[in-house]
Amino acid sequence: MPPDLPDAELEARREGIYNFLQVPWNLEPLLWYGTMTCLDAFIQQFTFLPLRVLSALLMLVRGQRPTAAQSRDLIRGLLIILVSALLLQIDMSHAYHSVRNQSTMKLYVVFNVLEVFDKLFSSFGLDVLESLDWALTKRQSRQRSRGGVLVDFCIAFVIVFLHTLVLFYQAVALNVAVNSASVFVSAHPTHVSHMSHPTFSQISHLFITFLFLCF
Repeated sequence: MPPDLPDAELEARREGIYNFLQVPWNLEPLLWYGTMTCLDAFIQQFTFLPLRVLSALLMLVRGQRPTAAQSRDLIRGLLIILVSALLLQIDMSHAYHSVRNQSTMKLYVVFNVLEVFDKLFSSFGLDVLESLDWALTKRQSRQRSRGGVLVDFCIAFVIVFLHTLVLFYQAVALNVAVNSASVFVSAHPTHVSHMSHPTFSQISHLFITFLFLCF
C-alpha cells in the first residue's frame, strides 16, 4: 500500500501524470508548427526574396539609396548566388563515388561528424548573419562598426559555403545509404552492435530526462 501523503502532494502527483499523458497530444502540433515555419522560411528565399532584391535593384538604378532592410535583402541574395555558383562546380558523381567507396564504419563515422559540424555551423552561422545585419544597419545610420560590412560579408560567405558543403555531403552520404541494398550487409554483427550501443544509451538518457522533467 502506498504511504499516506497530504492531499496537496497527491493532487500534484496526479496532475503530473495527466500532464505526462497529454505531452504526445500537445507535442505533435508543436512539431508541425515548427516544421511549417522552417518550410515557410525556406520557400521565402525563392519567392519573396527575389522580388525584394529586384525592388532594391530598381531603387539603385533610379539613383535612390536603399533602406537597411533592402540592403540586407541584397546581401542575402548575393550570398545565395555566390554559394550556389561555387556549389555547382562540385562534381556530384565524383562526390557520390568518393563516399560510396568508403567502408561501412567510415561512412558511419563521417555521417556523425557531418552532423556535429552541421550543428556547429548552424549555431555559429546564425551569429555571423546577425552580425552582418547589424553592420548593415550601422552603416545605414552612418555609424562605424568594427571590421566593416566587407569583412562581415566575407566571414558570412565562408561560413555559409562551408555549411552548404556539410549539408551537401550529408545528402550524398544518405543517398549512398539509401541506394545500397543494406548499409550493414558487409559489416560484422559485432561492429553493428558496438555502433548501436551509443544510440541506445542516448535514447534511454533522453527518455529518463524527459520523465524527470514531466514529474
